Amino acid sequence: MQLAKKRESQEICFIPDNNYRNFLKSHLPELEKKVQGGNFIATNGSTIGTHDGYPFYTIGQRKGLRIALGKPAYVIAIDKETNQITIGEKQDVFRDSMIIDSVNCLKYDFLPENTPLFVKIRYNTFPMACYVEKMSKTKFKVFFNEPVSAITPGQSAVFYEGSDMIAGAIIIQ
Repeated sequence: MQLAKKRESQEICFIPDNNYRNFLKSHLPELEKKVQGGNFIATNGSTIGTHDGYPFYTIGQRKGLRIALGKPAYVIAIDKETNQITIGEKQDVFRDSMIIDSVNCLKYDFLPENTPLFVKIRYNTFPMACYVEKMSKTKFKVFFNEPVSAITPGQSAVFYEGSDMIAGAIIIQ
């Protein structure tokens, strides 16, 4: 098969069966015992169930929650300090901004503020219109022109000006 015609992967490349839970359990056998029994909480703060531990869930996840609320439920926040996972409705997954750190500029010496830019927060998404404002020496707040789904701390944000990649950063909030 020609590489150009090969289907693009949208999963984690080093996990052959696409089951990251099994991968974590097999590589970190003590992990499950350490994190088991955390709480699912609603957006109002009430406990609505228990889960297997925060590392086994991702922001925006809907499937595999094993919780019945009579309507679709989504992971909207993960607090690793308390092992709590906040569950909400689809609209709760969307945000109009995020905070980034560890900016690595490629085209300029700095990330241009209040300038129309585009950012990708996942490999398989289209770039989203945004602008940035400096918060501190290393942190910036990114404002989206339209709400964005499932912004996940720890993942990369890649910034573009037209077709030029100008910077990369880590999402922290």
